[in-house]
Amino acid sequence: MPSVLHRIARPQPVLLDARVLHSGKLLRVRGGQGGQMSIFSSNLFPIVGLFTSNALYFSPIPAVLERLKAGSLGALNPIPTTCIVLSTFAWLMYAFSVPNAWVVASNLPGACAAMAA
Repeated sequence: MPSVLHRIARPQPVLLDARVLHSGKLLRVRGGQGGQMSIFSSNLFPIVGLFTSNALYFSPIPAVLERLKAGSLGALNPIPTTCIVLSTFAWLMYAFSVPNAWVVASNLPGACAAMAA
C-alpha cells in the first residue's frame, strides 16, 4: 500500500537555460538591473578591491624585514603569511579558470609579496 508521501507532487528542479540567464529575466524578477552593470560594479569596486587586497598582502613585509635583520623569527607568527600564500594561490587558480583580470591583478602581487616574505 503506497503511503501518503508518494501521492504528494514533488517540486521539479528549475533548469536554467542560457537564454533565460542572458535575457536578464531572473534579475528583473528579483529586482535587479537585468544584467546591466553600473560603473560602480564594473570599474570602481574592483579597483578599490585591488588596492585593499594588495595593502593587506603587503602589510607583513616590514615585520618580516625587521625579523630578517634580527636573524630570528622572535615574536613573528609565520602562520598568517602562510595563509596569505595559500589564499592568493587559491584565488589565482580560480581567476585563471574563469578569465577574470581583476582577480588576477588583485592576487598576483600578493602572491609575489607573500612568497618573498
